[in-house]
Amino acid sequence: MAEVRRLPSPPRLVGGVDVAYSGGMGYAALVVTDCGGGEAVETRVVSKEVRVPYLPGFLSFREAPLIFKVLAETNTQLDVLLVNGHGLAHPRRCGLATYVGVVEKMPTVGVAAWPLRGVDPGTMGRVDSGGRTLYVSVGNLITLEEAVEIVGRLSGEEGPTPLALAHRAASAAREGVG
Repeated sequence: MAEVRRLPSPPRLVGGVDVAYSGGMGYAALVVTDCGGGEAVETRVVSKEVRVPYLPGFLSFREAPLIFKVLAETNTQLDVLLVNGHGLAHPRRCGLATYVGVVEKMPTVGVAAWPLRGVDPGTMGRVDSGGRTLYVSVGNLITLEEAVEIVGRLSGEEGPTPLALAHRAASAAREGVG
């Protein structure tokens, strides 16, 4: 059984994971950054055929297999993972960030561009990033205060650096670049 990873204080290595799609393929990118300077320490991209359609509220079924695959390929022990999706701020209280964190037994944070309907507002925080509001929620093994602080510290014009870099890497893989 895998060991449960607790959040060190302060966290040093923060990963961001995002998925892009083209046709029936999904491209997951994981970028690990140093929390102190924000530099990328490791980038991994995987691809896989996706057979589950997008259904609102059920993103985990579509994206989690790709995320698990890219996490299995990393050589870096992450302190925390930022996931492009929701955590506890989900109508079922188990969004993509929560599911990934529980399965991987690691601290995770959900970061999303908009809140979902039917969610307790107390389950999410807000961070201003690049002139837009990001909605932050607990994924697993982290408090909301810690999650908001980490996302706020790493946020720039395109959002938190690990997620912005992961988004670029997944999009480039989808376009066949790099």
